[in-house]
Amino acid sequence: MTLTTLKNRLTQTAARYSRDTSGQFGIMFAASIMMLIGGLATAIDLSSAYAAKQRLQDTTDQISLYAARQQITDAGELTLAAQDYMDLNYPGSKGSRIKINSVTRTGDTVTVDATNTIDTDFAHMIGYKTLDVRANSSATFAEKSIDIAMVLDSTGSMAGSKMKSLKTSASNLIDTLDDYDTAQVRVAVVPFSNYVNVGLSRRNAKWLSVPKDGVVTLPEKCEKRRDVISKTNCRKVKSTCTNDGVTSTCYKTKCDIKRGPEYEVCFKPTYTAKWHGCVGSRKEPLNEQAAYKGKKIPGLMGNICGTEMRPLTTNLKKAKATIKALDAKGNTYMPSGLAWGWRTLNADVPLTEAAKGKAKDVEKVMILMTDGDNTKSKGGDWHEVNNGVQANAATARLCENAKNDKITIYTIAYDISDADTRSLVKSCASAPAMYFDAKNASDLDKAFKEIGDSLSTLRLTN
Repeated sequence: MTLTTLKNRLTQTAARYSRDTSGQFGIMFAASIMMLIGGLATAIDLSSAYAAKQRLQDTTDQISLYAARQQITDAGELTLAAQDYMDLNYPGSKGSRIKINSVTRTGDTVTVDATNTIDTDFAHMIGYKTLDVRANSSATFAEKSIDIAMVLDSTGSMAGSKMKSLKTSASNLIDTLDDYDTAQVRVAVVPFSNYVNVGLSRRNAKWLSVPKDGVVTLPEKCEKRRDVISKTNCRKVKSTCTNDGVTSTCYKTKCDIKRGPEYEVCFKPTYTAKWHGCVGSRKEPLNEQAAYKGKKIPGLMGNICGTEMRPLTTNLKKAKATIKALDAKGNTYMPSGLAWGWRTLNADVPLTEAAKGKAKDVEKVMILMTDGDNTKSKGGDWHEVNNGVQANAATARLCENAKNDKITIYTIAYDISDADTRSLVKSCASAPAMYFDAKNASDLDKAFKEIGDSLSTLRLTN
């Protein structure tokens, strides 16, 4: 039954009884029925008023949050923005007149005071034509500082179009972050293969152990040799090549070789030991911890491991330049990238950029992008053993350790065919929605865009 139908029936009933009754009983009955009608009218209109107040409260809640987001300080502009938002999203209904009385800002907090005057359905019969309701809401909208470590697979299997797509998509994310004008955003870029390049400038850091460059002479060795006398019938033959676990067809030169008689040669081998910035891993369990804790990280002599990592910086152009310089080489060992991504976000040695100008409320985020299985694992200081099971276990533990350090992890599996590896990468993410299965360049770009949108929400508090 509608309110209008109920009102008409009550009015008709009251009129009928006033005609059909007489004397004292009629007067008493008329008084009683009028009291009943008045009470019922009041209850119905109060119910309507309660619903109107709830709607008004929802309105002021949304308006205060919206106004707080706008970062407007001028009182007139703030009121106008709030009124526009109300008119657009909460248009008044018939018999309802919402009015914003005041909108004030104190720091990041906006307070909205509003009233609504509603027409009554029944109470006007007892002298109340309208009812007033009031609501007051406050909202705080601040932007958190955010530190982001981009841990990017730059192994040999990323060569060609895949690396080109990564550079484009990751650079687009940097452009998105650069639009966050009012928040402190710092970005680190950690390219990884089976090793990470920490940079020659850190050679003498207290947390690093690097031997001096120089010529190294090894003990004398003797070997049998047969000199090549001639090469004939040289031709290209089809072969199979492997790069970071990915096989492809290639061609090699094969010749018919004629050799001379065998003879023995004894010599002392020498080589030039030079450090190019590559680092290995400490002994367990320090290899899965971020902090220095007095145990030095080994520098690996003679190894070349790609683009130098970029620690946290507010200069997003520099972060973008590191992405542009990515070079695809080496094999996959995810723990290497995860460990150094974690270290860029950790305030302790070896990297201390996270401690500089540290905000009270800072979000720590890691983005791991990889395109394949762990093809190498740890053996001593180096990562040259072929033990995928060991490497996967270390990957899982490092992911959990980083998450326990209050780091939010996003992961992207780029064109990974192995279901177990996809599962490993997915489980590394802080939540299922933070994992992206990118099957091609378009999916990769979409993943980075969605992460950018998510980061925009993550840095905001209400």
